[in-house]
Amino acid sequence: MKEDFMVKCDQSRGRLAAWLVFLLAALPLAATQPGCGSSTELKNSGEAYARPELLISTEELSEILNDPALVVIDVRPKEAYDAEHIPGAVNLQWTRFTHLLGAKFWQLLPLWVVELHLGLSGITIDDAIVLYNDQETGWGEDGRFYWMFAYLGQPNVRVLNGGWNLWTLEGRETTTDTAPTGLTRYRAELRPELLADKSWMTGHLGDPDVRVIDSRSREEYDGAVLYGEARGGHIPGARSLHWRETIGPDFKIRPASELREALEAIDVTGDAEVALYCTGGVRSGHLYFVLDLLGYDRIRNYDGSFWEWAADTELPIE
Repeated sequence: MKEDFMVKCDQSRGRLAAWLVFLLAALPLAATQPGCGSSTELKNSGEAYARPELLISTEELSEILNDPALVVIDVRPKEAYDAEHIPGAVNLQWTRFTHLLGAKFWQLLPLWVVELHLGLSGITIDDAIVLYNDQETGWGEDGRFYWMFAYLGQPNVRVLNGGWNLWTLEGRETTTDTAPTGLTRYRAELRPELLADKSWMTGHLGDPDVRVIDSRSREEYDGAVLYGEARGGHIPGARSLHWRETIGPDFKIRPASELREALEAIDVTGDAEVALYCTGGVRSGHLYFVLDLLGYDRIRNYDGSFWEWAADTELPIE
């Protein structure tokens, strides 16, 4: 039915048709989740993701690769993309959208620059986006992009469950051809409530209504300086949850019940306001996606993260 619908649509309606197909692709999965229409109902069920439509399976993606309104983004390093990638995918690195030097510590560039870069990549606010990463060697870059697009107000973004790893394990089609990109005008609809900066973090330090999660390894949390941080340790009061613990041995996001158990163990429940950080806001971006998938409604990513925090010697560290 989905393919017949696309065939019958005329060219002038191709973008709308592809958009609808992309949305409808989530329905078979959502229909298997009791009560999926209510994220509140599922927050405490432990059995299902509250927002399963944020994930797309390898099978679903393979069926809609040719949709004109679909933009697949490969967030792996350029050399990995050049060697082989999903057909039609464009390659973007998260560092392209961040400050690389000085005192900004990997925070997002000014909005107009981010919009310019996305426009030069042929992306618009109306596109349906699928992100994928190497779940074995990556650092959660797909999550960083997911958070960035959420912050920009992009309404239709999904993450490939299992990433590049599962796609290739299943023997699905790959290519070395570089996807062509046009020039577009990207206009964000900013959601500032999804960003935590240093001022917000210091203003909520010790706030009993805010849960701060450190998504780095336990070794880093306990004080190891592995990536050039000015000091070791963690933000006072932060809870530790290593981002890699949310990915299973099959490269997919772990079941909702396991994720909720891990979060409840550090006293982070669905009604909490949560601020996430790592070293530079990448691994915490992955955890942002996981919490959104589980139905958390108040989540912020601290993009300056521990590089910025540790560099300010006036800020406390545990």
